[in-house]
Amino acid sequence: IRYLRRFDNLRTLCLRGNPFASKPEYYVFTISHLPQVHFLDYKLIDDAPREEATKKYEIQLQQLITLEEQEREKEKASEDQTKQFQLYKDAFVENMDQNQLFTAMFKDDVEGQKLILVPGSDELMTQFEQKFNAIIYSMFEFGLKEKEIRDREIEDFWICVNEAKNENTRQAAAIVDEFKTYRSTLFAKEDLEQQGVSSKVASEYDEALTNLRNKLMALEITLVDQLEETIQTFERNLGEMVSNFTESMRANFSQIRELQAYFNDNIVTLCVATVERIVKGELEDEFPDDTRELFTDKDTITNACQTSDEVHRTKIDQREDEMFSRISNWLTTMMDNIHEEEEYKRNRKRIIEISRLIDYLRADIEDM
Repeated sequence: IRYLRRFDNLRTLCLRGNPFASKPEYYVFTISHLPQVHFLDYKLIDDAPREEATKKYEIQLQQLITLEEQEREKEKASEDQTKQFQLYKDAFVENMDQNQLFTAMFKDDVEGQKLILVPGSDELMTQFEQKFNAIIYSMFEFGLKEKEIRDREIEDFWICVNEAKNENTRQAAAIVDEFKTYRSTLFAKEDLEQQGVSSKVASEYDEALTNLRNKLMALEITLVDQLEETIQTFERNLGEMVSNFTESMRANFSQIRELQAYFNDNIVTLCVATVERIVKGELEDEFPDDTRELFTDKDTITNACQTSDEVHRTKIDQREDEMFSRISNWLTTMMDNIHEEEEYKRNRKRIIEISRLIDYLRADIEDM
């Protein structure tokens, strides 16, 4: 019964034969918990019994209402979060609004998690994270702004396309209406019941049909040219936007790699110095067992730093490749669909419509 409360437009409910309907409190419980239902088991629910039932379950209903409000808030928060993530994904900057990439680099970096335990690495790590995330967030904001620009371009494109098609449809309808008026005037002179259509009128009508077809086809060719030019301009503009997006993002990824290189150079220096101090007995070894083995000699620690650096660079490269491949595929897919739907399919459909119209009008006179 409580599940049915979510159906606001539920007005009639029949539970005859349901095991719940055989319980003593069935009627009172149902009409109190389903205020939107007007008819229960095909009988109108009076106000008085409902009010009495509602009072009986007042405490339970209040608790239920509170619980439902909490669930709605959770659902709304989840929906808002999903919409927000989709917005970021459509802008190709998902998981770049916080420190997701930085966290991912160290999450899969087993060696790096050990290396940052070296004395003196805290400040280096803090600076690295702050500068890294600052660049990432600037990329995130740039991506959202670029999406707004692309969205406006797409919206303007479809406005132009629809205006051109609507104007073409209006002109075509006017041409057909003019022909129908001519047709009525032409046939009004004929005694269709006695003699049918004369050969002279039939010949004139056939010529008029040819002219009608030529006018409609000329109009279609004009629209084809308009759409082709509009699509080419749109594709060029959008291509430039994608190129600008890619170039700017590539520059930012280069800055991130420079930061990573700087961090790695410094962590190598710290680690090597730590190994030397341990060997000389100047620093007490307080590392965990799984970390201590890295600080036995320079080669071991250098290899560990190199492995860590490769993990970080791979994560950066993967994010860059993913971003660029997705926006490239997005542009290609959208333009392929536009060419297919607005140029090829629409044109073929219109030519068929014109041919069928002419055939219908020609068959019409043959039946007279």
